[in-house]
Amino acid sequence: MSRKFCCENFETYYSLPKQASPNIRVVKFISDWLINSTLKTLSGKIIPKRLPNIPFRFFITLGYTGDFDLDMVMLNISFCPFCGINLFKKYAKDDYANEIEGVTFKLTHDS
Repeated sequence: MSRKFCCENFETYYSLPKQASPNIRVVKFISDWLINSTLKTLSGKIIPKRLPNIPFRFFITLGYTGDFDLDMVMLNISFCPFCGINLFKKYAKDDYANEIEGVTFKLTHDS
């Protein structure tokens, strides 16, 4: 399948290898605690997260040589930094994922 990008700059940074700095990564998660669109406070109150209830997240990273990890220095983005398009509407598809939890990396953090 041919990928279509919102703009040339996004495509360039998306296409860079993970070792390059900076780069854009589309990451698909499978852990419910990362995907679920609500949070529960200690008092039991349910509050909504600001991110959609879908498994994709978008990051600008400083490059890395090992596996993707939530402890890396990175910026979580929702809109293209170049043209402003909503990334959740454009790139929340398996064929855009650079990293997939359980396939290209495993989380070692407790939920």
